[in-house]
Amino acid sequence: MVLLPLGCGQQEEAPAMDETDAPGSAQTAPRTTPGSAVEQGAKLTETAQAAVEQATAQAQALIEQTKALLSEQKHVEAASGLEKLAGMTLTPEQQEMVAELKVEAGKVGQAIEGDLGEIKTLVAEKRYQEASAKLTELADVQLTPEQQQLVEELKEEIQKGLSSEAVESGKKALDGLLKGN
Repeated sequence: MVLLPLGCGQQEEAPAMDETDAPGSAQTAPRTTPGSAVEQGAKLTETAQAAVEQATAQAQALIEQTKALLSEQKHVEAASGLEKLAGMTLTPEQQEMVAELKVEAGKVGQAIEGDLGEIKTLVAEKRYQEASAKLTELADVQLTPEQQQLVEELKEEIQKGLSSEAVESGKKALDGLLKGN
């Protein structure tokens, strides 16, 4: 018991402190019991598992989206999806799917490059009609900026070539008419 002197000779007793009021007691710092540590661990495990499941689902959605983009011949966007997937933690099955998508994307890219090379050859050989038809086949394919620039240059060359062919054809027809009379 603690006595505090107050006023003119009167003495009052200070309220007694419980063990629960003392610093470091159960009221000021919660006690950890073995059961609560297990509960906390279980909650952490559940949270981690939920995060892993969410990341797996996001990766799967991105894989499906990339597949769809490749089937639509949007290989630039598909390549972007593959880049995002490279930075994710994937399940072994997802890693296998991504590897297959990379192979498929590579084949599509090579096919486009091959088509562009063929068009360049046709233009160089002045086979403008064939080059124009082949270029039309690439109309629905998404191209990289470099490929798009090449296509624009090839279009210009093809248009010039077709125009000059039309002029030559017109001259020959006019020449034939003039000589015929």
